[in-house]
Amino acid sequence: MNTIVRKIVAISILLFVGLSCSDDNGIDKNISVISLDKEKSNTQFDKYLAEVYTKPYNIEFLYRWSDTEANMDYSLVPTKHSKAVQMANLIKYLFLDVYDEVAPKNFLKQYCPKMIMLVRRRFKDNFV
Repeated sequence: MNTIVRKIVAISILLFVGLSCSDDNGIDKNISVISLDKEKSNTQFDKYLAEVYTKPYNIEFLYRWSDTEANMDYSLVPTKHSKAVQMANLIKYLFLDVYDEVAPKNFLKQYCPKMIMLVRRRFKDNFV
């Protein structure tokens, strides 16, 4: 009786492993959110960030994934490109433009943080 149960369990495991290894046709393996290229691509948004953040204020605006700048104590994931565009515009109009109007000329260039990095935090199955 014990050997029959073991044979049934062994056959079940072999069938499960054999049938579970299938070709994933729905996954496009050419698309990655993590770029291994050392050079950044110059998209229109990258050019906008260079004109609006880097040249006038000396601020590096990171929206692509960079694990060297992220805190590994948290489950962080890259932000969506559309949200990065929205946040870049919000920071520009609600923070930088306001200080330009009320503060001295080089105030932001001297005292503003030199890097703004956008990430999302993962809570179990939900994203923030």
